[in-house]
Amino acid sequence: MTFSEAAIKILRDNKNLPMSSKDIWSEIEKIGLIKTNGKTPWATLNAILICSDINSNSKYKVKNSERLMFESIGKNPMKFRLLNLNESDVPIINEEQNIGTELLLYEITCKEINWKKLSLYNNNENLEYRISNCDEFTYIIEDKHHPSLKIGKTTNDPEQRLSNLKTGNPSISLYHVFPSSLYTEKELHEKFQDYKKDLEWFWPTNGLTYFLSEEIEKHKEILNSYNKKKELDNLEKVVMNLLK
Repeated sequence: MTFSEAAIKILRDNKNLPMSSKDIWSEIEKIGLIKTNGKTPWATLNAILICSDINSNSKYKVKNSERLMFESIGKNPMKFRLLNLNESDVPIINEEQNIGTELLLYEITCKEINWKKLSLYNNNENLEYRISNCDEFTYIIEDKHHPSLKIGKTTNDPEQRLSNLKTGNPSISLYHVFPSSLYTEKELHEKFQDYKKDLEWFWPTNGLTYFLSEEIEKHKEILNSYNKKKELDNLEKVVMNLLK
């Protein structure tokens, strides 16, 4: 049984009430639908559900609308339900073809990692971190004196970009920075076009600030997780050296 087939069974058995990927996996594991040695099978399940989620913006999303089987609802945690509870012959996506053995889950950048790009992957059901150069940044700048947020892009150090802009407006500060591989300036401008104040400046409405708070929370969790992994890796090296 595939991950998506198992998720469909669990959702049907639970009257299609919205469930998080962790809750779905807990039920799958409880009745033994799938056996796996992966350390984070719920993350793999989550990636698969997103691939066939009608609301997903994932680059791995299936293109054929007839193969979109799930609908995501809410956040923290995101929950899923079936688009069609009664359909007996639900098409199953080719999971290996769509997510392969590796799926890019999220990317962050910040001063703590020298404005490089930290990418989080689901690799064979294990979380994996990789650091690489960041070619372009999408930055959010806040002007508290004239409540507004600027969404721009730069190929230089974001703090240097802020310093240059401060010459004409000393009341601004750096609010958040994305690698442009995650969100481009154009994508965010289109996403929040209804909130546009002037050129690259946007009103700090609830919709925009909520989106940013959610992204910042993801950023913090990934950075904390990465830092903990580094500590464990360093400890392992020390122990191995002592045992030589």
